Amino acid sequence: MQTLEGTKTWNGQEWRDLFTAYGQLMKYTAADKLGLSIDDAERRFAKGDAVIFFNGSGVLNTIRKLNPDANFTLEPAPYVTDEKDWVAMSDYDSAISISSKTKYPEAALAFFDLLFTPENGNKVAKALSSLSSVKGATATFDPALSSHIPLIEAGKFVGYSEREWIPGIKEIMKKATQDWMAGTDLDTVLNRLEAEHQRLLAATPSFKADYFELRANMK
Repeated sequence: MQTLEGTKTWNGQEWRDLFTAYGQLMKYTAADKLGLSIDDAERRFAKGDAVIFFNGSGVLNTIRKLNPDANFTLEPAPYVTDEKDWVAMSDYDSAISISSKTKYPEAALAFFDLLFTPENGNKVAKALSSLSSVKGATATFDPALSSHIPLIEAGKFVGYSEREWIPGIKEIMKKATQDWMAGTDLDTVLNRLEAEHQRLLAATPSFKADYFELRANMK
């Protein structure tokens, strides 16, 4: 939102700090990281050939299928150095809606009542190897998630960042990161990223207006 407002830029201090933090981890990464697929990364971690694998709880089922005996835990990011600053990332990843034109609103609401019971919340969590957001659904189906339970119970969690990016920017973000990992200096990488963002804004002038209109209507 701030990049769209113009109050923050892609070559600002926040992104420099982020890349600096990742830079501290670079010496621990695989030598073939730029050619490594997500599938190969999952296999390496499941086999114990990789010590740290950055991902969320959505990958747990895959790891368990690859190696049911894998012993690991899902932990807060290592660049958070003070334990009091640890938070879990927990939010709705998908939404279910009812059409305003439905002929059967009572049946639709009854389905919601059925779906969002603790019992069914736990069933969904088990199928996804996640933690349910349904009140009263507290079962944990994967020991790797145990460290996040105290954080969530204490209310120390945040939602996902807004993922409504201007069309085209995500691929540019990925390339920028790859260029940096390949050795391009950070100033060049971030300046290119900001320039490309401005180019996309100019090429899609309606996006910014639509974005802020949608946010205003959600309040």
